[in-house]
Amino acid sequence: MWNLSPNQAECRKDTVLTFMYDPGTSIKNNFQRLIYQYNAEDKVLEELSQNWNPNSNAWENIKKLNFVYNNNSTEHIYQVYDPNLNVWEFNIKYILHYDNLKSIIATFSQVWNKTDNKWENTTQFFNIYSVDHFLLETLQQSWHKEDNTWINYSKETNQYDANNYQIEHKMQGWNIITSSWINTSRYKFINDNNGNVLEKLDQKWDNSIADWVNDVNETYIYDANNNPTNYLRRVWENSNNQWENHSQFIATYNSNNQLLEK
Repeated sequence: MWNLSPNQAECRKDTVLTFMYDPGTSIKNNFQRLIYQYNAEDKVLEELSQNWNPNSNAWENIKKLNFVYNNNSTEHIYQVYDPNLNVWEFNIKYILHYDNLKSIIATFSQVWNKTDNKWENTTQFFNIYSVDHFLLETLQQSWHKEDNTWINYSKETNQYDANNYQIEHKMQGWNIITSSWINTSRYKFINDNNGNVLEKLDQKWDNSIADWVNDVNETYIYDANNNPTNYLRRVWENSNNQWENHSQFIATYNSNNQLLEK
């Protein structure tokens, strides 16, 4: 089926086949296939995965992914096939919630409990965006089954400059004992006016001194067409408190900005 627009024609995927060739020959054999089903809006309802069994000369079910659409949320339900019982069994479910700009604001994951025959919470993520809709924070929480409650697990925060170029990405872990966030690592960026990263500094948090310590430093050089021409990676040597070269890549391009050498 073709989805047509004034500028493009796109073929909808109904079946995707993967073949394996006999060694040293041009003979190809069935290997895997994905079968898709769609709703009236051309949204995927199901992705069925099958493997080819050369002994029985037939396709065998392996797993499938079903989608349920509800306004600003989507459910992704994974199932695996049990050939002994000849039935599909639930495995994992993700529930994604979106804002009006279709950005993910929350994700909930659950696993299927075969014994109790029900879904059980595992993790959830929450995203916060800036006024310009850049990701500011991602909070991860884990389900505490004993207390039937969500507990903080990790948090990632981003900072941007006036041009909305990212200048920092920080990661923290939750300390259950002190009920506070503990720094773990961060990346700091220096960008040029075109948004190209000129320098990336990786640092780790040292609890013994309650401060950030250097880990890896990466620098980039670009040509007039914003092609990266030089990359230098250095690592921090604690014994002498200085950067030591680790690796370097130098690239050249032709007039069409095609990579010639690296």
